[in-house]
Amino acid sequence: MSKRILIVDDEQTVRDAIQLILDLKGYSTLTAKNGSECLEVLGQQEVDLILLDIMMPEMDGWEVLRQLKDQGKADLVPVVILSAKTQSIDKMLGLKVFGVKDYITKPFAKDDLVGRVERAMQTF
Repeated sequence: MSKRILIVDDEQTVRDAIQLILDLKGYSTLTAKNGSECLEVLGQQEVDLILLDIMMPEMDGWEVLRQLKDQGKADLVPVVILSAKTQSIDKMLGLKVFGVKDYITKPFAKDDLVGRVERAMQTF
């Protein structure tokens, strides 16, 4: 059975590109366009990894991480942040405070994305 990855990003083109990259590598993918939709999907489906954007309308990635932590789900599935936010404070917040597995900045290289997704799932 292939690993299932939830791609959460408000930009359709980004979701489509990541989905294509990961589908070609044999992963099963689901998508959500914002934090609320992400939590809805997680309430209905089990996933092996979440690729989570930070800057989204309605509910940003930080709020998604807070809610996952509050619900006790933060330790059940690895999260990799995928964001245009490149400041070290954002990376530290994600990695140290929320315990995400990795922090990938946009734009990203296809091979880098795949390698980091694979490592995140192996180390979980």
